[in-house]
Amino acid sequence: METPNLRKMQEVREYSQRIGEFVTWLSEECGILLCEHFEVEEQDEYNGEPLGYCPICDTELSLDKGPYSYHWPVWPNLNRLLAQFFDIDYDEMERERDALLLSLRDQQGGE
Repeated sequence: METPNLRKMQEVREYSQRIGEFVTWLSEECGILLCEHFEVEEQDEYNGEPLGYCPICDTELSLDKGPYSYHWPVWPNLNRLLAQFFDIDYDEMERERDALLLSLRDQQGGE
């Protein structure tokens, strides 16, 4: 059975593991989070209600006063990000893994 994405992930496993440990350490030990940057355009008919509050710094997100540029914490699937970094199709890798497990189970008599 061909599993090119699983093979590639296995080849970078040591590097991927170390990067994952580092990102987790940044978050848990240093309080440094991965954030997504986005900008909001000013609205002509804005009712003044806050769009929400930053879960980290409690900054009000609104359009009646700046900034209109925000960094919002994200809690991504770290495995998916690492696969993307190593140019691995994460969804295809998961399909390969599922197919391989089904094949192994079938070879063992479907236990």
